[in-house]
Amino acid sequence: MADHSVSKAIYPVEKLTERDIYHVWAIAMEAYLQLEELWDTIKVPSGGALCTDGMKIIKVRSKIILAIDPIVYVHVQTETTAQRAGISYRKLSPIPV
Repeated sequence: MADHSVSKAIYPVEKLTERDIYHVWAIAMEAYLQLEELWDTIKVPSGGALCTDGMKIIKVRSKIILAIDPIVYVHVQTETTAQRAGISYRKLSPIPV
């Protein structure tokens, strides 16, 4: 049996593998990005503005892509921002979020 302790320590969010669990994955991903102080690249904080820091945007987009199953990369591969990548994948969810 493979030891996944290293990958879990680096990336604590389970990969999204099924469209019908998007809403559960989104809660975990939001918490993770908030913990990493990256959520402001996805959602405008109250009294603030959407982050435009290029390195933060690249980091968040990468984290989102690494947190989804490779079979759905096609739906986010052309998006250049973390926010657009999240929106593109959310459109696949059969459950309104």
